Amino acid sequence: MIQRNKRAVIRVCLVLSCLLIPTVSANAFTPESPEVQRLVRKGINFLNSTDIYSEERRVLVALALLKADEPESNRLVQAARKDCLDWCISEEMIEGRLSSIYQIAVVGLFLCELDPTLYRPQIKLLIKELEKRQKVFGGWGYPEGRPDWPTGDTSMTQYAILFAWTAKATGAAKMSDEKIRNATNWLLRTQDPLGGWGYQGEDPGSFRRVEQEEVRHSLAAAGVGSLYICSGMLGFTNDQLNQKAVDDNGLPPALELIVTQVPTVEGRKPDEVLSEPILKTAIRDGDKWFYKNYIINPPEYTAYYLYILERYKSFKDVAEGRTTKEPGWYNDGVRMLREKQNGNGAWDLQSGNGKTADTAFVILFLLRNTQKAIAKQADSFDGLLVAGRGLPKSGKMKMKNGQIVGTPFQGSSSSLIEILENESHPDFDSVARMSMPIAKTPKALATQQQKMRRLVRAESYEARMVAVKTLSKICNLDNVPILIYALSDPDPRVSREARNGLRFVSRKFEGFGLSDNPSKTDIVAAIEEWKAWYLEIRPDARFEG
Repeated sequence: MIQRNKRAVIRVCLVLSCLLIPTVSANAFTPESPEVQRLVRKGINFLNSTDIYSEERRVLVALALLKADEPESNRLVQAARKDCLDWCISEEMIEGRLSSIYQIAVVGLFLCELDPTLYRPQIKLLIKELEKRQKVFGGWGYPEGRPDWPTGDTSMTQYAILFAWTAKATGAAKMSDEKIRNATNWLLRTQDPLGGWGYQGEDPGSFRRVEQEEVRHSLAAAGVGSLYICSGMLGFTNDQLNQKAVDDNGLPPALELIVTQVPTVEGRKPDEVLSEPILKTAIRDGDKWFYKNYIINPPEYTAYYLYILERYKSFKDVAEGRTTKEPGWYNDGVRMLREKQNGNGAWDLQSGNGKTADTAFVILFLLRNTQKAIAKQADSFDGLLVAGRGLPKSGKMKMKNGQIVGTPFQGSSSSLIEILENESHPDFDSVARMSMPIAKTPKALATQQQKMRRLVRAESYEARMVAVKTLSKICNLDNVPILIYALSDPDPRVSREARNGLRFVSRKFEGFGLSDNPSKTDIVAAIEEWKAWYLEIRPDARFEG
């Protein structure tokens, strides 16, 4: 009897704590967070106080300053503007003065940010020069005469593709589909068998992958991020994390990343030459590589990696039709950069490009530069999200903070659940993006919880995500077993929500240390530790199998 009363007291205290403590993520950041803004401001102050003699670095710094809303009258922005316009007087001038693909792309990105309409003639010349410099096999790289000139360079290629996307998105210029297709095929041929990309692509001339040299995080992010961009530009959809797993290469069920054939968005015809199955497999394998090898501070080119990582994750989010406000990788980056910033505001990270370039790259990362660029240009794609996913089926759309969002669905909690149970319902996409209201009466709440527990096993990851989020908000200890079960969900986003829900319900904000990208062993260990914790409160508990 004493033991039973003790358990009852513990349960009451935990439930009361759920009601009294707000649902605020510990140490979660966004670009608008005061701490992030302080980091950015210190970095900007450093850049503004620095004399930058490298013309290429000056343009990169000016781009970061513009993204941080520094005025066009800023001395570094004005100096970069003058340099860029001097270089872009004619095709001959561009050919003679801009020797590298990096320079062409950064100049183009800067002019697109400054004024894509005013500088359209210069941007068109730069796109034309990029088309001319594309190598016969589809990649971009060093000019003739350099030791590596016969091969394509993954880093340079991703810069060219980013500029091509930006020029198209801003309406300034369009690179031909043939050039984008050729670049895409080169990336497909030079992917390492394990899913990453190397420095100078070893091109076998077929899609039978061969081992690549110098595979590292920045290049893997550049490769798969570029495929997301190219697939959108060529009209393919990329939502690949929803349904039945295909060829998991030995990954356990909780870690499977998934590919599915998604119907083409109405009114958008995908490229008929490029192989869609090969493209989707390559993207899936690139995502898998990151899932298995994720770190936030690789030993080489750390700041450059962060800049590319943000781009990759932003286009991946758009392709999957989601927006994560406080993603784990961004929080990891902020925490790391907070410790690494020098007293003068600069960053000079390991094996990097020097403190000026590193600081510019870090500022672009902290500001979520790509995410903002995508949102800014969302209305230039004729109602299509950038990487190919269509608007929600109901068509009830509006703009909010520069992003396309669905209008709230008007209906009761029970009617919303009925829609979630039927993926073919015309309002499914809209409802799946909503925050489910909690039922107000005990009877309705009991019914809601019962249906939500059932939806945790739904085929659609959107329905599973809503179910896990709702059960977490209800903050009922009876829901702990199903949340523990959801830790092994095949979609890592659902698994993360289950982890967060367990932390909230239990008031154990650090949980049992499960990271955003855990291994199979980590997940199994976390499940067992959560079970052990729950059995201390509910010794007679049974768990979902």
